[in-house]
Amino acid sequence: MVDDLIMLGQRKRALEAKLNALLNRPPETPVGEPEEVIFKKFPYTIEELQKMALEMNPSLQGMKKMIEAKEKAYALAKREYYPDFNLRFAYGQRDKLMGMRQDDMLTGMVEINIPIFYKSKQDRKVAETMADIKSAEAQYQAMKNETLFIVADMGSMAQRVERQIDLYKTGIIPQASLQVSSALSSYRVNKADFLTLLDSQMTLYKYELEYHLALTEYEKNVASLGAAVGKRFSQKEEGK
Repeated sequence: MVDDLIMLGQRKRALEAKLNALLNRPPETPVGEPEEVIFKKFPYTIEELQKMALEMNPSLQGMKKMIEAKEKAYALAKREYYPDFNLRFAYGQRDKLMGMRQDDMLTGMVEINIPIFYKSKQDRKVAETMADIKSAEAQYQAMKNETLFIVADMGSMAQRVERQIDLYKTGIIPQASLQVSSALSSYRVNKADFLTLLDSQMTLYKYELEYHLALTEYEKNVASLGAAVGKRFSQKEEGK
């Protein structure tokens, strides 16, 4: 038990230092005692999470905006096949010349820019913008597949840990507690030795530690799901 306490104490100090480093604080800054983590089942299915990820994931949304921008560039490139018209009008007021009034001037001009070299210029630009669209769409599809995989992987892991936690709460830990009570009763009437009682208590501690490790892994999976989906899940949502 002392050996376990030494190991857990060292691990606690290492995690506190890591938390301070992530928060950009001096390593010796006290981090305080964490609140009790209460297990609450996750209310969403993997399919619901994947749908939310497609709608809310910031990377996917940014890639969609990039595709839209490239589609607009493609539309502009296609418009360069057509001539450009430019109309100009000018009005000039003339002063009197030798006491005689002169008529004002009104001039107009029409400019037409004809795309004569469309085969060597416009065609290439249209092809280039279309290639950019296809490349962006391929990147989006790859990112979409990767996001859906991450959500499915993290979701299945969370479901597995949920079952583990439930097993510890309803089966393993209660049975280990009963075994400690039984060993204590037997020890009091000299039907069990002290090492048997101690072994039962150590087994209970071991299962309780494994339960909290599973709970930690579950919360980390929920946080990873939030990052993949693009939404922070609160404790209230976890307990729906």
